[in-house]
Amino acid sequence: MSAKIILVGGYPRKAADGGRAFCEELVAGFPEPVNILDCLFARPEENWEKAYGEDKEFFKRHLPDKKLEVVLAQPETFIDQLEWAQAIYIRGGETVRLLGILATQPDWTKKLSDKTLAGSSAGAEAL
Repeated sequence: MSAKIILVGGYPRKAADGGRAFCEELVAGFPEPVNILDCLFARPEENWEKAYGEDKEFFKRHLPDKKLEVVLAQPETFIDQLEWAQAIYIRGGETVRLLGILATQPDWTKKLSDKTLAGSSAGAEAL
């Protein structure tokens, strides 16, 4: 029972390659379609849809030859979504907000076996 963890200090888009290596590592080793759960709990909920759209485009731009299913994480169904996902991307924002929502998710870390978990900024800090 293990998970691969990717910690990013800030925006992967600002890397020299624009985030390509991050995207490739996030999905490495998974059969297609790769199920990616986009967790934006660190941001105000009214910003989730916009950020989710940006993230979907980011993954598709850097993984054009991969079949991807990218889903927006929801607190109400987070545990079920974790079971579905192969890769989980926890994007940055406010660490306290993120930790508050994750604290409402019983045993969520027990659902990470054989998955890749990436955290950027507040997401990395929370991990």
